[in-house]
Amino acid sequence: MTADALKDQLVTLLTDTLDVKGEVTPETPFTELELDSLVLLEFSVLLGQHYSVEIPEEDLLDAGDVAAVASLVLARQDSATPRV
Repeated sequence: MTADALKDQLVTLLTDTLDVKGEVTPETPFTELELDSLVLLEFSVLLGQHYSVEIPEEDLLDAGDVAAVASLVLARQDSATPRV
């Protein structure tokens, strides 16, 4: 999966599944979206379900936006892939 496709999917998770309001782009800071701890927890759970990665809500908050979360997802998927 490309980083751009993942970013689009993550934006859709936030807007459609978690019902985050406002203009959500990959670069929109989470602080502007006023995400509370429950939304971040739900986002963390969805990331685990959809992408088989564990990213705690604190890491999501530190990432700050969808683009950085996409990088985290790809990095953690890559590190979980066994090397042959």
